Amino acid sequence: MHIVALTTCHNRCAHTLVSLCDIHSQELPVGVTMSIAIVDDGCSDGTASMVSATYPEVQIIPGDGNLYWAGGMRFGWEQWVKSQAFDALLVFNDDIRLDPNALRELIDTYRFAREMKGSLIVVSGAFRNRTSHEVTYGGYLHSSRWHRLRFTMVTPTGSPCQIDTLNMNCALISAEALEYVGFLSGYFRHGGADMEFGLKLRKAGGTVWLTKTSIGWCDRNESELSDVGRSLSLRDRFRLITSIKGEPVTTRFRYYRDHGGVLWPVLFVGLYLRLVLSAMRNGVCWKY
Repeated sequence: MHIVALTTCHNRCAHTLVSLCDIHSQELPVGVTMSIAIVDDGCSDGTASMVSATYPEVQIIPGDGNLYWAGGMRFGWEQWVKSQAFDALLVFNDDIRLDPNALRELIDTYRFAREMKGSLIVVSGAFRNRTSHEVTYGGYLHSSRWHRLRFTMVTPTGSPCQIDTLNMNCALISAEALEYVGFLSGYFRHGGADMEFGLKLRKAGGTVWLTKTSIGWCDRNESELSDVGRSLSLRDRFRLITSIKGEPVTTRFRYYRDHGGVLWPVLFVGLYLRLVLSAMRNGVCWKY
């Protein structure tokens, strides 16, 4: 079994080097080999040169600095990964820390899933907070019958389990799944593409899995969007929410149309209605 690993990075050299160190420190099962590529999305902090000096076997794919996460991962896929011969694609974020047996756990779950449900699979590794040990990233189940895009996070159960969709902080995707449904959808530039991948794979008849335990730690990346300040005008709030790191309108439209069920138009406009109502309650005007 050969695995190709892919990440994308932008100006956080220390994080990138530590994550690569954790990857290289893994003891892979017998018969498993791995090659690694990173997309250097216009880094100005010397990431490429430091990675090349420390891990010369890692493939560096230079970007222009405007790719963001989903765009960077797709760029790496198009520029290098899809031309390689591999059995599975490991996608990981460069801010994760892996336990010593993390990849073995991921691969064991992958093999279990293939045996149980066939080759159209993706496996997500669960991550915990470094101090509280609460689950921060991993997998999700639908939590509402009428809102098809509302989810609750899954806590590992001690056994591999099927889930509805996933985070790709560290995930293993079969080559067959990628051949069947493609990689990350092109209408995403940053976040959300991993969740959408899980949904489209399940819609195509594939399955999404979570490891039986957490495989490392990764603290929650609390977005500035989670608490849009009351000092902002309604127009600035709207710009922030619909920015590339938020939910651009066209991206939200496609996502809700494709996966939101029959009520998707109502669910799509719900965010904007809540924004306006919240502003009215707090006396915020459009041009404040």
